[in-house]
Formats: sequence, C-alpha cells, structure tokens
Amino acid sequence: MAVFATQEWLDEIAKLLNEDPAYAEGAKGWEGDFLYIIEPDELQPNPSYYYMDLYHGKCRKAVVLKDPSKVKAEFELSATYSVWKKILTGELDGMKAMITRKMKFKGAIAKVMKDTKSQQAYAKALAPLKTEYVK
Repeated sequence: MAVFATQEWLDEIAKLLNEDPAYAEGAKGWEGDFLYIIEPDELQPNPSYYYMDLYHGKCRKAVVLKDPSKVKAEFELSATYSVWKKILTGELDGMKAMITRKMKFKGAIAKVMKDTKSQQAYAKALAPLKTEYVK
C-alpha cells in the first residue's frame, strides 16, 4: 500500500492505468494533462504537487513535482490534504467538492464533462488502488 501523493503511489496509478485494457479503450480519445495541488492544512503543513499526462488510454507520465511552475498542464485541481483524502476514500464526491469550492478546478471544464467515458474507465481502473494516508 503506497502513501498518498508519493512517487510510489503515482507509479502504482500509472501501472494500473497502463495495464487495463478497459481504460485503454474507454480513454482512447482523451488527451490532457493534470497538475494536482495538495494545499496545506492541519493534516499536512506543507504543499505538495504531482503531475499526470494522460494520452489516448495511457498514462505517459506521473511524477511528484517540487516546483509546479516547471509544467504547464491543461488542467489544474487543487484542494487541501483533508479534502483530497475525503474524495479518495469516498467520503466526499469530487464533483460536489468542486461545486462547494472545496476543490478548485482550472481548465476547460466542458472538455472534461463531455468525456465521461474516459472518466468512468479511469475510476474503474483505479478501484483496486490501496492508499495509505500519513494522518
């Protein structure tokens, strides 16, 4: 079980995505990269960042970043560590987090909303992922 937002955790995500034929099929038309920002809060005092490049049903890159200005991602999602934990454990729906502004989104939301097939394939591919949280 990998710790949330570590390189080991991202490597596991990339492996699950790249080895899943249903994800390859469901996301074959998707092109887009994401910068994820974990904002500090009472559970995690320092910010952290990771980047994922998803392209035609494959994860081409998944890396922890020290400096988020080194990438220019098409999409950016940011929330506190506590909010990310609630989303990933199923305690909080990601869309509800955005609507209530607990999570911020930058980018062409219409592109993401239009491609629900790839989002569903992504969620199914990552269902087996076990995540450990530091707090």
